[in-house]
Amino acid sequence: MVAAIYGRRLRKKEAKKMALESLELVELAGKRHVVTAHMTLSDGRLLEVARVLASTPSVTLFDERMAGINPPETIKMLQVVNKVRGERSVAILWVEH
Repeated sequence: MVAAIYGRRLRKKEAKKMALESLELVELAGKRHVVTAHMTLSDGRLLEVARVLASTPSVTLFDERMAGINPPETIKMLQVVNKVRGERSVAILWVEH
């Protein structure tokens, strides 16, 4: 929600709506009340993607999104990123080593 407020200068109600939409897009809306420290590593990575999306960027850099996550979580991350590309007009630069 902070990214939506400060990145786009939205009012709290609009920012909350934008944040929830971003959580829905990365399939974390059901965990919106979970503290980040209690999330799995892959959910934390998806939350980071949602934070970026809340500021409605035209370009974003994903650096090491897959580091430390297992193959099924990697597949989910790729599915979410493809969904983001399909639903939002955002260019994604992806770096993995």
